[in-house]
Formats: sequence, C-alpha cells, structure tokens
Amino acid sequence: MRVRLAAFAAMLVALPLSGCEVVLGTCGEELADKGAALYTEGTTKDGVYQSSSWDTDDLIEFAPGQIIRFEHRLGVVPSSYQVYVTAARSGDGSELVLATGDQAELVSIDDEAITLHNDSCSDWFILVVARGESTP
Repeated sequence: MRVRLAAFAAMLVALPLSGCEVVLGTCGEELADKGAALYTEGTTKDGVYQSSSWDTDDLIEFAPGQIIRFEHRLGVVPSSYQVYVTAARSGDGSELVLATGDQAELVSIDDEAITLHNDSCSDWFILVVARGESTP
C-alpha cells in the first residue's frame, strides 16, 4: 500500500512539470478565451444548411478549445442539427462519424447561427448540417 501511495505522490509531483494538458484538462484554453471565430461559408438550400461539402478536403478544421459560430442563413432556429467529425483529412469521407461528448459542444443556437466549442484535447475536421422548420 505504501508503494502505491509513494508512486501516486511521485506522479502528482511530476505532473505539473510534464505540461500534460490532457490530464490537467487545460487543452485549448487560449483559443476558448479568444471567443468565437465567425464562419460564413457553406450552403443553404431547400431549408438545409451544410458548412461544406462531404469531400474531406473541404471539412472545417476544429482545434482543441476553438469556438466557431456557423452562420446558417436558415432564417429560423434549426429544428435539428448534426456535427460530423473525422481525425484526418484523408480518405473518401467514409471516416466521418457523428460527434459525441466534448468534440463539438453546443454553445448556442438561434435563427442566425449555431455556435460550437471543441472542448476536447484533439484536433478534428468537422461538417455541420442543420435543418430549418420541417413542413407537414
């Protein structure tokens, strides 16, 4: 038991010296402190906003701590939205998966924009899709 406590204490002492942002949870704070970057590109057609094409070369870079405000031009608060992520820009797009957890946290959503925060410690490439009000 003493050996485990000594090892744990040694780790706690060494941790601040290692600069390990992942363990300390300080990834990207400098970007978060800058506020949201404005993204005005993308397309809105037939009540659907898409931040880029599905081509992996067109995906938006999303660094740890970064906040991006996506202007969707739907004219209404989206009835739904999805964020797709991939860790690499290579491939045919089949590597895109739905964002989960802190990969793309919703900061705000309104009739003008969707604001997302990468609260993870990883770089992502993202695609945002949003739908306006659906008609019956």
